Amino acid sequence: MTSENLEFFNETELIKEDPRTLDFISFVENFDAFGTETRVDKIHVGKQPVPVFINEFWTSKQRAAHSLHEVSYRACFKPQLPRFFIDQLTDEGDVVLDPFMGRGTTLIEAVLRNRSAAGCDINPLSEVICAPRLNPPPIEKVSRRLDKLDLVFDGELPLELEVFFSQGNLEGIMCPQRILFRKR
Repeated sequence: MTSENLEFFNETELIKEDPRTLDFISFVENFDAFGTETRVDKIHVGKQPVPVFINEFWTSKQRAAHSLHEVSYRACFKPQLPRFFIDQLTDEGDVVLDPFMGRGTTLIEAVLRNRSAAGCDINPLSEVICAPRLNPPPIEKVSRRLDKLDLVFDGELPLELEVFFSQGNLEGIMCPQRILFRKR
């Protein structure tokens, strides 16, 4: 597909459709919270000019992420990216849609920012990874469940792993495996 085949909104038509777009563009153009003014360049896609805003829009302290994001998934991005746009383009209670939710980074950020989250992905693993993190159990419930488990290991330890782990740590690793195999 060439760029001539793509339809683009006229920049002024888009602004008339949603006043928040104009507010956001103005916010980004005038952003200088960390001592650097935003540089605005334009690239052309076909004949349509597209603005490119260049600046540092969050500090290293703001780059710290919530522990709910700690799930490895290919092609994932840092949560600060959706957080920035969610904060600037939505209000509390708005719905944030992520049509390619992957590990759920955008959905989790939306919920953490008091927005409603909606997402889908062609990979069914996405829901399995994301759903429990959107509704984690309270720590008290986790603690009660752990208290009910028999966490004493009484089996044989794999000798090949004893060079990597102390006996106590290896028992701690093997005990959940025993519990899971017993349930299966």
